[in-house]
Amino acid sequence: MKGFFTQGGVLLLKQNVSISELEAQVASFGPHRRVTDSLTNWTLGGDSLVVSLGLGDNATASIDVVNRPWPDRMGDPKTESEVFAAWSMGYFGPLTWPGSLERAIGHCWTWPEGRGIAPSHDSFVRVKVSHVFGAGPSAPVIPADYEPVPELHQTTRLLLALASHPAVIAWFNPNGEVLLPPAEVAKKLDWAKKHQVNPVDVWTNVRMLKLDGVAGGWMLMDTVGMGQAGSTDMEAFFPISQFNPSHVATFLRNASDYLITQGPVFKDGDTMDGPGGIRWHVNMWRESFYVPPRPTLRWLPHGVQAPTVIMQKKSPLM
Repeated sequence: MKGFFTQGGVLLLKQNVSISELEAQVASFGPHRRVTDSLTNWTLGGDSLVVSLGLGDNATASIDVVNRPWPDRMGDPKTESEVFAAWSMGYFGPLTWPGSLERAIGHCWTWPEGRGIAPSHDSFVRVKVSHVFGAGPSAPVIPADYEPVPELHQTTRLLLALASHPAVIAWFNPNGEVLLPPAEVAKKLDWAKKHQVNPVDVWTNVRMLKLDGVAGGWMLMDTVGMGQAGSTDMEAFFPISQFNPSHVATFLRNASDYLITQGPVFKDGDTMDGPGGIRWHVNMWRESFYVPPRPTLRWLPHGVQAPTVIMQKKSPLM
């Protein structure tokens, strides 16, 4: 859930860099200032660059470099209390859930090389966006007129500017569990701009998981990270023998952009043309089938009998 931080992102590094080395990258984005911080707790940050996102509502990004690998477990409350506390307050991303990098690597379908590259990182650049940096004590954590989509676009642009540093080996969005090479991010952003759509494949991942022990070879494909845009993640369940997973992925991508553009237009019980040339129906669920825990819109092919386990809370996922 968003709070003190409203957006965030990470760039994995092959070697540690100083914060001053990143000034050339942010200079191409806009005015910035250097902040020297005496914090000894690395989880909360240190010396940083502060950049306005230019949205007129005090949306400001803080950039720091963490000289250690990404803490994917997000800390044990008893033995790693500082990491755990920082995670719970959104310092590693407002929607980050433990194991996000591991899952991003496991579902890195378009960049299989990334599965070997990402674990080799030894430090990372962290971008945290907030509306209270430098604001007065009475400033709201999230403004009443807050618009997440323009802010997400600007955060993405800032991360892309930083990604031009030669030490960057991977773009990692822990909120959407996305792992990509920076050059591919640039291509996806150009394509989205040309076709006048949102770059949902930069912001969110589509994951495919097998339902263990369910007759008929049922699969789950879901989106993760839609909350960054103030929208709802989706799940699609289907028998693999009857539907092409790539068509289901396209369906989820198109529906994601539609939701971000049009708002919460899908209601419980709605149907829509989907994969296989048939209608799919949707239901609203308060809790997702798979981590991270979040509300979802659950799609099922109309007329296809779904296994009982799909309607149960516990997930038998491999």
